[in-house]
Amino acid sequence: MSELDDLSTVDRVDDNAVLQYLRTQPDFFKRHPGAFTELNVTHDSGAAVSLVERQMLSLREGNRRMRAQVDDMIAAAHHNQSLSEGVHVLARALLAARGVDALVEAAHGALLRSASADQVAIVLFSESDCGTVAGSPLRRVTSGDTGWQAFSSMLDERLIRCGLATDAQLAFLFGESAASVGSTAIAPLHAERNLGVLAMASRDDTVFTRDKGHLFLEQVAGLISAGIAREIA
Repeated sequence: MSELDDLSTVDRVDDNAVLQYLRTQPDFFKRHPGAFTELNVTHDSGAAVSLVERQMLSLREGNRRMRAQVDDMIAAAHHNQSLSEGVHVLARALLAARGVDALVEAAHGALLRSASADQVAIVLFSESDCGTVAGSPLRRVTSGDTGWQAFSSMLDERLIRCGLATDAQLAFLFGESAASVGSTAIAPLHAERNLGVLAMASRDDTVFTRDKGHLFLEQVAGLISAGIAREIA
């Protein structure tokens, strides 16, 4: 027997072993759908459903998943670009503002435009409880106000919270309009000492969620904190 005959015999044995295995494992391709993409099968099946068609279906499904992933990446890139532009606009507005009140008004306008927020509130520690001026996002409250207890851990650990705030936090930040809030983003304002908190709220419960917006909020809170520290120094 020649070497070629030996190889042919081995090939025939291997083919038979594969066929026998597939007969005993009729659900093999169901359990391993990715195998279709590695097969090279000629298409001559008439009206029957062939392995080629199954292979093409598997490839199309893979392409659909890849397109969905690419679309998600493009959407995320556009979202990140929008947030970056929002930080730039905020920085310019804060640099032009003079005085804490003007700075807060500038931040309020910039965040309403760039952060998809319906409400923006900034509450600062104050030696005297000045309350809130009608129509202003700024509120000054003494450190002894019991409302601060709802933010004690955030302020101590400088935590940023996105999602839905507690009832106590919502009431303290937004008062009567708290009932319309669907999601919030809250960040401590800090510059060598605790200055207060920044809060943004949306009626949409998907705008501020736990899995997005933290970096943007950290950057925004840092800019506002630096601006306030500059004005009160």
